[in-house]
Amino acid sequence: MGKKRSDEADEIDLANRGASRAVRLLRLLDLLRSRRRGIRQRELVEEFAVTRQTIDKYLKDLEAAGIPLVRTARGGEAWLGLGGDWLIAPSAAEIFALVVARQALQGLPNSAATQWLAPRLRQLTTTPRVTIEAIGDGVDTDAVVRAVMDRKRLRLTYRGLKDTASKQRLVEPIELRFSQRAWYLFCLDVDRREPRTFKLSRVVAAQVVDEACSLGGVVDAEREHEHTVSVWTSSALYDVAVRIHPPQARVAHEYPLTAMQTVAADGDAVIVRARVAGLEEVTRWVLRWGRDAEVLEPPALRDRLRAEVQAMQAWLQ
Repeated sequence: MGKKRSDEADEIDLANRGASRAVRLLRLLDLLRSRRRGIRQRELVEEFAVTRQTIDKYLKDLEAAGIPLVRTARGGEAWLGLGGDWLIAPSAAEIFALVVARQALQGLPNSAATQWLAPRLRQLTTTPRVTIEAIGDGVDTDAVVRAVMDRKRLRLTYRGLKDTASKQRLVEPIELRFSQRAWYLFCLDVDRREPRTFKLSRVVAAQVVDEACSLGGVVDAEREHEHTVSVWTSSALYDVAVRIHPPQARVAHEYPLTAMQTVAADGDAVIVRARVAGLEEVTRWVLRWGRDAEVLEPPALRDRLRAEVQAMQAWLQ
């Protein structure tokens, strides 16, 4: 009776060790698949907290299962990688999902989700430029995403805010931008040869054109958006100063005008200063503060706000 129990215990122990080894092999295979350029053997030793000899055994098990390994030496160190069809790159949809996740996790830099995501993004050789919630019902958003990632031209049917009817636009997509709960496509208008920004919820239809983008390389997206309040770009730059009075002064930093703004104390108030592109978006930013915002400069912004308030008063009479 005792002998039988001993045999059963040994079988369970062997099964557990076998399962543990299988899990480690799967982890090892997944890690190798994720490293397109390979991985140092010493990193594997550190990752699995085992000896180099144990890692060698794991690698031999993978090779015995028909999984090709590529061994190289770089800088005096042993590197390992997968060969053949085992080095499978993530799909375009998977890459896009990872990059969108990065945007969503920016406010949680120390979270476990962010720490999991960071190395996976570093492993990608290329990533789409996306700076979405829902875009818009009925819009072929996948076409827009594919055009951005594959650097293909895009034909849009678009109706802007002031358009009386939809218009056709041939564009070269540069990047997707997410701002104030909406998605925008920053692109180069092929016919006008100038950067444009289209709100995706106003796109009626989108179709990828089998033509490679050839003009977008001249546009520096980061520089174009250096002074944007939200998403719009403009060659007209204004130095803005707005005094925010109590009680809103205490939370002024929570609703920045631009990423490059400065906020300085002014008694119980604060003065927000920034260089902005155009006056459209900064006008909306000031209006959201209501009576607690006092525009100090430029005069053109004061004039614009005065006209806006006068027009609003007509509705209140």
